[in-house]
Amino acid sequence: ILNNAIIKKEIENGTLKGRLSQARELRKKNNISDNEHPWEKEIQQEISRDNNLEIYTKPKEIASIEEYAFKEILRKQSPTGGYSWFELMPENRHITHEVFIAIGRIKQLGLLGTIQPEMKQLLIKGISYMDAQYEKDFDNYKRFMNPKDTFRLSIVDIEYAYARSYFKDIVSMPKGGPWDTLSLFEWKDRLQFGIKAEAMIALTLFRMGEKNKAISILQALKERSISNQDGIHWAVKGNRWFEASIETHVLVQEAYKEILKQSEMIDGISTYLLRQKQTRNWKTTISSAQACYSILQQEDQCLIDNSNDVHIYVDDTEIKGEAVSFPGDIEYNVLQKDIRKTDPVIKISSKGICPIWGGIYRTYQSALEDIQQYDTMSIRISTEFLRQIDNGTYTQLQRIQKQDSIHIGDRITVRITIHNERFLDYVHIKDMRSAGFELIDQLAGYSYKNGISYYQIPRDASMNFFLEYLQKGNTSIEYTLRAAREGIFNNGITTVESYYAPEYKGHSSGKKVTIYPIK
Repeated sequence: ILNNAIIKKEIENGTLKGRLSQARELRKKNNISDNEHPWEKEIQQEISRDNNLEIYTKPKEIASIEEYAFKEILRKQSPTGGYSWFELMPENRHITHEVFIAIGRIKQLGLLGTIQPEMKQLLIKGISYMDAQYEKDFDNYKRFMNPKDTFRLSIVDIEYAYARSYFKDIVSMPKGGPWDTLSLFEWKDRLQFGIKAEAMIALTLFRMGEKNKAISILQALKERSISNQDGIHWAVKGNRWFEASIETHVLVQEAYKEILKQSEMIDGISTYLLRQKQTRNWKTTISSAQACYSILQQEDQCLIDNSNDVHIYVDDTEIKGEAVSFPGDIEYNVLQKDIRKTDPVIKISSKGICPIWGGIYRTYQSALEDIQQYDTMSIRISTEFLRQIDNGTYTQLQRIQKQDSIHIGDRITVRITIHNERFLDYVHIKDMRSAGFELIDQLAGYSYKNGISYYQIPRDASMNFFLEYLQKGNTSIEYTLRAAREGIFNNGITTVESYYAPEYKGHSSGKKVTIYPIK
């Protein structure tokens, strides 16, 4: 940050803001109500974090933070060199590895500088602890294993070798039985623990001089990668600590950068990480820290203002943009009278190497019943009515077709179906309701139905659902109405929008509803 004049200036001016804060400003600018969501606490926390960014533009403040952090790391190290999860708990191999991987990455970035005696002592103690713990576990395994068994590699062993490889210039890597066995089985069992483990093994082998094996692993990873508009990524499945998606992609990117220096793969993974951040709020400091580490390793071109590399054309006429308050954001406006064709063609080109994204919005006035369904490849929403029929022992749902009639007293289930191609955070679904219907459930609060949880807020003319997380694929939400008034009513539309990424939105078509007298 200190070396990047543009980022430093934007932080000092207070223009860098989180996604939720940006969404709030966008809503105010477009005169959209911002009091219908339950995420005020999260917004205030984000604003507090935004205000704290200024610390990172002050060398003295950074030096003070670094000094405090080092003292804490030194204080929490046990006499034998390990670290525990919490104080007063026993030392833990995994926690110790995580600490030394973090220090190793700082060292890799060249930020440790000349290693001072205190830091060197900390490293030597920690390295001795890691070596001793691996040897101890190896000896215990040999002592109790069946003679017909072979060595069984564990993810903690892979993590140990990876953490250890950062510091082979400070304390040379051990040699002999236990370590030769580890190196052998890392290669033999490299496919047993997932993508992240493969990347760790590749980096370890490369740092130990096994360049061909490391390259072979990365070539195999490339063949199994997925390349699309979201960048280059892998299908990471599982909920164990070594299967976290963001951390996995950071490690794979680190491997490609250090071993092959393939800009295509490195840039593709960067695009994936940024696209994930576009729609998701990373709630763990590990994800955020590791993604920042990964992006800060990239070429400087992507850390500067590259807005001049983007060009927008409407029917082959270039549209000039103007910068908005948030750095890097550009707004392009086209009036209807300036568009010559009924179906205009919009083209976007970028001469730069850095990933870009945006959204296209059309603002117009229309009667509710004339609004056509709007959806994109990313997200779409639809609504249907189902009549509840009580058969005595159970309630049957019957889909109401155009030719079917609704009568006063009918209980109607409203089924809202959302299909989205990406995981989204902070999603607001608003279903407008005509005056002919009354809500059965009038209370606001959290609900869990059909495998999803949400906060619902009933309003006079709409039902609102707030999902902190919307999974990829199809999601259905249902609630019940009662037909209460006779007449022809405009039932409005149903909208879905990611508050975190407002460019992801859609709405159903408008429709009229006729309610007949009681049968």
